[in-house]
Amino acid sequence: MDRTGILFRHAQHGRRALTRWLGHPPPIVSANPALQALVANLGPGDVAIDCGANVGEVTEALAWRGARVFAFEPNPFAFARLNERFRFRGNVTCRQAAVGTEAGSLPLYLHVNSKEDPVHWSTGSSLLRQKGNVDPETFVTVPVVDLAEFLASLGGEISLLKLDIEGAEIALLDHLLARGALERARTVLVERHDNKIPELALPMARLLDRLTAEGITNVHFDWH
Repeated sequence: MDRTGILFRHAQHGRRALTRWLGHPPPIVSANPALQALVANLGPGDVAIDCGANVGEVTEALAWRGARVFAFEPNPFAFARLNERFRFRGNVTCRQAAVGTEAGSLPLYLHVNSKEDPVHWSTGSSLLRQKGNVDPETFVTVPVVDLAEFLASLGGEISLLKLDIEGAEIALLDHLLARGALERARTVLVERHDNKIPELALPMARLLDRLTAEGITNVHFDWH
């Protein structure tokens, strides 16, 4: 289902929920109708997970109405901002870690311009050495959390899972499918990177075919 489908699915309830909001929404919510409709359905008692949280713009949106949010960010420069931003927010837990297919540690390759401004260019860092805008010789070693195990440890339904992990989404989704973990999430938002990393084109096509064949409809690509 594309962004329009998500909006139709959530719009009616979302409008009612929006009337209950106090104060002004975070800027990313105001500027993004699809995200606005989704977060309108979040509240206390809901659990949301932001993988690739960076400095916390989407985390802010997910946490705003009281949902319990777990934010994962491996880049140490971005994480410092993220952690500072939410250190007094009781409903947000920030973890300096990547999410992946098994627990351990991996090199996180930094953007080619990271030395100029490590926070600004932190959005381009990736676990994939072949990503075109990273320096394959400049990396930091980061902890990795097995996301399937983490989801299982929470128990119950995950209201919203966001994956923006700079090209590592396909392998992770395959892993979650194999472990039966995707069914734990009501809505999964994924940013695609196969248009930027040619090596991902075929794995993405296979993943899309698999999702269709297995009748999985809770995974939404290019949501933003």
